[in-house]
This record gives sequence, C-alpha cells and structure tokens, in this order.
Amino acid sequence: MQGSHQRQLEKEGKSYAFGSYKYSAQTLYDRGILLSIDQFSPKQFDKISLTVSSDEVGTFELQVSHLDKTVAGVELKLEDLLESQFEGKQTIAIGSVAKCNLNLLVHLINRK
Repeated sequence: MQGSHQRQLEKEGKSYAFGSYKYSAQTLYDRGILLSIDQFSPKQFDKISLTVSSDEVGTFELQVSHLDKTVAGVELKLEDLLESQFEGKQTIAIGSVAKCNLNLLVHLINRK
C-alpha cells in the first residue's frame, strides 16, 4: 500500500517534508488504533484508508478516505495530542467521522 501511495503522490506532484504514510483502516483497527468510523462497520474497513502526512515539525494531517475519496480530514498538532494525553483522555476524534485510541495514535506518529 505504501509504495502505490508514494507513486500517487509523485504523479500528483505532492511532496511532504516529513513523509506521508497510508494505512488500511482494517490494519489500524486490528492494532487497536482505530476504534470506529461513522457510517461504516468494521467489515467495510478494508475499503477505507487513513493517511498521516506532515509538512512541518509537530503538525500532522490525517485523512480518512473511502475508495480514494476523502471522507474527513483534520490537522493535528503534537502538542495538543500530548496535552490530551496528560489530561487523561483515551480517544480522539478525526473530524466528526472517526475515533482513534489517543495513546496508540501518538505512538504510531512518533514511530514514523
């Protein structure tokens, strides 16, 4: 999935200073990172992808796509995610469409 994502970005002339990573919603759901997506059951997650991109330090763009159409997108700042963790929050909303496990999402972002 990652190779085709990189080729697609090159075709579109897009470039992200700190990379762009595309994940199957099914993979993130199986890892416990993705908790739910409104209007979709877990059986449909194999047709949905989440893309995490960063063009500047500490700022991330998350997009939820269904069959290559963007359903939701949100810009997240690492400082806001860490503050939410400090406050003891367990989940974070991606737009008004998806819900993720905050701790595991921060771990995923930090790994890449």
